Amino acid sequence: MDVSDAARVAELTVQLGYPVSEAELRDRLATALTAPADHRLLVAVDTDDMPIGWAHVERLRVPELPPAAQLAGLVVSKEERSAGIGAALLERAEATPRAWGCQSLRVRSNVIGVSAAD
Repeated sequence: MDVSDAARVAELTVQLGYPVSEAELRDRLATALTAPADHRLLVAVDTDDMPIGWAHVERLRVPELPPAAQLAGLVVSKEERSAGIGAALLERAEATPRAWGCQSLRVRSNVIGVSAAD
């Protein structure tokens, strides 16, 4: 992924429940991509090389906790869901903390779209 993917990634981020403009996301991607030791952006693409899902893992560096990472976001395009893309992104995301020597992976979650029946 690079900043040229910002428009499509912004669309996916809105589906995740976090409204963001293309310009804002372009700036955020530029920052994350310049710190590969602390951020891992995983992207699933379709046959036309268009992003259809992404996952973001970040390393947590806090003195009160052992080495850890956080799955900060995971989304798959609503048109592509239930095809195993999310599971594949999650599998790759789970491997990142191991490679960093982290002892755990924390998961952030948004409750938008979740009902009591879910």
